[in-house]
Amino acid sequence: LETSFQPYLEGADMEKVKHWYDGYNFLKDNVYNPFDILKFCANEHLYKNYWFETGSPSFLINLIKERNYYVPQLEHIVISDDQLGAFDIEKINFEVLLYQSGYLTIERTFGVGSKSMYELKIPNLEVKTSLNDRIFTMITDSLQEGVSLQNNTYIALMKADMDGIKNALYTLFASLPYQNYVNNNISIYEGFYASVTYAFLASLGIPLIGEDTTNRGRIDLTLNMEQKIYIIEFKVGSGNALQQIKEKKYYEKYQHLNKDIYIVGINFDEQERNISGFEWETF
Repeated sequence: LETSFQPYLEGADMEKVKHWYDGYNFLKDNVYNPFDILKFCANEHLYKNYWFETGSPSFLINLIKERNYYVPQLEHIVISDDQLGAFDIEKINFEVLLYQSGYLTIERTFGVGSKSMYELKIPNLEVKTSLNDRIFTMITDSLQEGVSLQNNTYIALMKADMDGIKNALYTLFASLPYQNYVNNNISIYEGFYASVTYAFLASLGIPLIGEDTTNRGRIDLTLNMEQKIYIIEFKVGSGNALQQIKEKKYYEKYQHLNKDIYIVGINFDEQERNISGFEWETF
């Protein structure tokens, strides 16, 4: 890319360009999205979601809602060679649809017996931010104060304003439309609250990992910011979310980064459908 587009990319931060528009893999080299690069150069190095804005993935977003899909799972998808090549719309795997539509790409391939397996990932910041922004909008039913809430949350996270973070998340869940809970029991599932929080924070463009693997288990959600790490655990009911982080020492995975680490335990009440406990400590 640097060679073919060099005259047009002169002065651009190539690490940032890569973070935004690279990451597609078709079992050879990583590939940049050519449409994004052309628009990026034509717009004098303005970072925008060029490709994503060319069309709305309404069909996929509706499937996520209909299936109560666990959104953080998008970061830990493994499928077989047979599934990856399927085209029967009536039977096709949802994750394969995301791959064939360009919202997921291949991270690595490996063998299990005689089968070829593929680990998929969201390719770059453009797709991750845009897709989760649409999911967030769908979940909140176009929350009128969504932009303001996103801005306030981002500022609170940058400043480590823990009361501000708590209040923002409380406002988020208080604003969810009542019809989201009609004729279903999603309010009793930890995954629902994790999905909403994940989509909301990912829509801010914050580097985050859902179901973050450690040697002692999986962290529900990790935010890896420039100067801070947030390790978040969710519980529905009376379980002690903060204590689980401490007992399993999830924070050890990030201590070598020499950043401030905030461990956060969030409890939800299934009747109130909102935060019932918010505890945190710092290292």
